[in-house]
Amino acid sequence: DFCRTCYPYLSEIDPNHLNQIGFAFMLDKALKAGLTFDKPNQSWQYHYYRKTDATNIALWIDKYFKDRPFILGECGDTSAKKVTDGAPREFLGEEWQLAVYQTLIPAFNDSVAAGRKMLGMFPWTAFDFPGFGGSTGQGEFGLIREDGSVKPAGEYLGAEYAKIKRSRPAQWDK
Repeated sequence: DFCRTCYPYLSEIDPNHLNQIGFAFMLDKALKAGLTFDKPNQSWQYHYYRKTDATNIALWIDKYFKDRPFILGECGDTSAKKVTDGAPREFLGEEWQLAVYQTLIPAFNDSVAAGRKMLGMFPWTAFDFPGFGGSTGQGEFGLIREDGSVKPAGEYLGAEYAKIKRSRPAQWDK
C-alpha cells in the first residue's frame, strides 16, 4: 500500500524526481500488486549478487523489467575467506569477489548494447566494515579495505567505469 500511495504522490508533486522501488526477491509480488512503475521518472532497482546469478542477468531483466528503466542497485559479493551464510560459492576471498564483477560488468554492457533500459549499476559497498554482519561476509563486501587500499575488484571496476564513461558520457560531460 505504501508504494501504491506514495510513489504516485511523489510523481505528482515533483515530476522530475527519480523514484525507485528496490526489491531483492519480491518482484513477482510487486507486479501482481499492480506496481507498474512505468513513468519516465520512475525506475526499478534490483539487488544482484554472486556470479551464478549474474550469468542470467539478461533473463531476469527480460522477465521482470522488459522496457522499464532499471538500476542494478546493489551488486557484488564478499571477499571474506570464511562465510557461513550458506550461499553457494565456487571459492572465497578477493579472487571470488573479482570473478563476480568480471561476470557482472560484461552482462551489464551486453544488456545496454541489446537496448535494455539499464540506467546504472552500483556495487554494495565501497568500503569494508570488518565485524559487521558476523560471519556472513557482509563486512567484507567493500571494494576498499579498512586500511584504504583498493582490492582487485575495485581496480577492475575503476578501469571498467572509465571505459563506460568514455563510451557513454553523462550530459554534463559533453
